[in-house]
Amino acid sequence: MVLATPIHDTTPKMLERKMRAMNQSMRRIPFLLLALIALVVAAKPAGASTDRFQFRTEGATAQFSSTDPLTGYITDVTVYAADDQGYRAYGDTGQPERISKVDVIVTQYDPNCGGDGGGKLDAQAGGGGGSDCFYHSMSGTFPGKDAVEGLPEDAFGVITPSLDSAWLNWTLTLVEWGPDGDLIEHSATLSLAWTATGPRYAVRDNWLAHVPPYFVSSGHINAQVREAEAVGTISFRGETHELTSTSAHLFDAQEIRT
Repeated sequence: MVLATPIHDTTPKMLERKMRAMNQSMRRIPFLLLALIALVVAAKPAGASTDRFQFRTEGATAQFSSTDPLTGYITDVTVYAADDQGYRAYGDTGQPERISKVDVIVTQYDPNCGGDGGGKLDAQAGGGGGSDCFYHSMSGTFPGKDAVEGLPEDAFGVITPSLDSAWLNWTLTLVEWGPDGDLIEHSATLSLAWTATGPRYAVRDNWLAHVPPYFVSSGHINAQVREAEAVGTISFRGETHELTSTSAHLFDAQEIRT
């Protein structure tokens, strides 16, 4: 598979927002784009010189959706976990910088009120709507921006190079905006296991980021991907949700940026 994705006049944060939006509305392609953005954002922008940067990431992604049989409320969960291994310069033979991370988004809503955040928001969730329009949106990242230590080795891992399976067992903080504009924190515990369900396939991508007058940078992506099934639980606000993925992937990707 060959993908050509030119990217002009943008920033890593803008790219990340675009990729998250795409990830909500697609299935197989979104993972490929999400893996790409993980590579693009993690590498430091290179100037228009001969400097080069090599980067590798191994990880797993999954989307879940379930319906409460009593209330009819829908809970959607998106999980992205990666073990990022960066090299400051192409050809560097030293020990690579390494940090494992996880991103989680949880959205709960009443589909009869417009669905997926489209209707009035519940007053308890900060929207000021009626109690018949339930909506909560929470997100969390570990370890966070500019961290030097990530997940411990026993919390997350991917079996490589076969990409047969992966696991994630961790507790992180999810945050949402309260009715008065205050930030509400929830502790969420994840226990997930990925099992490959399809053969490996290759992903190739070339991209260009042009942010005048700061830098012009190009990248070349080479990834191995397997479709998978992810199962497990997520617990927050005194609730435990049994999860079976609607879409999941395992991946091992490399980038060379100039």
